[in-house]
Amino acid sequence: MPFNPLNAVLDLVEHLGQSIDRACNQLPAPGERSKRIMGEFVRPVHEGLLTWTRHAAQTYLNALEADERASGLNRTPVHEPWVRQYLPKDYPSLTRPHEFCVWGRRYTFQDGHETVRELRIPVLGTLDKRQHDEAKLAVAAFVLATETHVDQDMFDVDPGYYLGGAPYPMRRDASRLQPPHRVRIVEASCLDSSTSSPALFDGSITEAEDFYTSSGQKALYAVLQADTRVPGSGCLSCKVREGCTELRRTPGLLGVNNQSRPRRSWSVTAGRYFLECPAKEHFRSLHLPPENSVENPVAVRQGRAVHAWLEELHSRFPRRPCTLDDLPRNHDSWTAGEWTLIGEEARQATEMLVGHIEVCPFQDVFPAAHVHVEQTVTADDPQADVLILARPDLLYQRDGSWVYRELKTTSSDYTPGGRWLLSRHPQLALAVLLFERGVIPLGANSSVELETLTPNGPDVRILDPHSELTRSKAREVIHELAGPWHADMSHIPTPSPKICGQCSYRRWCPSSAALEEELESP
Repeated sequence: MPFNPLNAVLDLVEHLGQSIDRACNQLPAPGERSKRIMGEFVRPVHEGLLTWTRHAAQTYLNALEADERASGLNRTPVHEPWVRQYLPKDYPSLTRPHEFCVWGRRYTFQDGHETVRELRIPVLGTLDKRQHDEAKLAVAAFVLATETHVDQDMFDVDPGYYLGGAPYPMRRDASRLQPPHRVRIVEASCLDSSTSSPALFDGSITEAEDFYTSSGQKALYAVLQADTRVPGSGCLSCKVREGCTELRRTPGLLGVNNQSRPRRSWSVTAGRYFLECPAKEHFRSLHLPPENSVENPVAVRQGRAVHAWLEELHSRFPRRPCTLDDLPRNHDSWTAGEWTLIGEEARQATEMLVGHIEVCPFQDVFPAAHVHVEQTVTADDPQADVLILARPDLLYQRDGSWVYRELKTTSSDYTPGGRWLLSRHPQLALAVLLFERGVIPLGANSSVELETLTPNGPDVRILDPHSELTRSKAREVIHELAGPWHADMSHIPTPSPKICGQCSYRRWCPSSAALEEELESP
């Protein structure tokens, strides 16, 4: 995530009075060593991330200034983290201490006779359609209302000691222990300076405690007591993954034998983005906000709406095949998930759904069959020190064997066959290897399927993960896709009119802007 350099810059601006430009100039450049700035550990910053950081810092501060102007209340930034700490009475002991921190920018201000603590949470994109977890919000409000300041001076003496698991050193002076009268939580967009209105939470200490009791306490307790391990993206930085029996190890799956690179996660999407432009893949991995108009053209919106519609249908229990009764009532306008289609694009997508009915995989599936819809499949390649992520559209059991199905929508009638299918759709190649390595149990009737929905009807191609020829081609495809990505650490842009013209991250890329100026010059 790109928040480390942003927080470092905002700390320099808010606590040391530096300008944004001067603060950005202190960030480590590519080729330099990582360094700690105002307590924030910052790795070398790519030129595109630097462009975003400048923009994000300015828009965040603009939002803060606008809120202060509207309310007439000036905030005082707080550098030291706020932490709710639970230590066993006989600490140090074998009993594990618990600490609950809130993430965001911290402020205090006076509103009449009331002292207010405010947490402002930077958000990468816009605030539109954001959903909030009530339990997380309740815990954050409670921690904000009852927490204590970390002793930053003591922490800075040996940060590694505390980041390694030792309880944070806390301030004990009475002046810093005075509780606030109110606490507020708001989000602030680093894209357009909008802030959540009304605040996500604004209430007294008692109201924060009641909110926690009603909405947060049970959820937090469940997290602390949970002993189930579910592999996923969190395995990337998990400290107990070496002894985890749920995370499948697949040495050499990517065809790379090099552990000198920083640990990263890889997916087929990462490999394909990298082939287009290494910088584009880097921006995607950082979750920089894309331009929706470029990211989601008509064909993409149609495909995602169809996926969302079928995802809901395939999640039903008992399992049953899709029928004409499951189609949108209004073929001219319908919504699935966050995607709304209108007019011709809605009608075309409806025809794709009609085509799916003919080849719905649940036609011969037991009503109580095990089914995973859009669920992440995870593997770890220790030879490359990479976490591998796949997200099949549908993973289901048929005749006692697991079947991996990908769904594609297209306006073209052409679908490659045989082993060319693996080159055209590398997700299928990865699926074959996940079967081969036992990440997905390989049964007698297991298969890898591609369902393609076209204007002229559906097409289903089936690959046999038992076939050595198919496995060999799959290894070739994945090795060619992952190898260059793994070797690269510079993320150098490869600008061209075609790539930059279709890139949803071009606003953050100086090379794209330079190419545009070059093309516009006489």
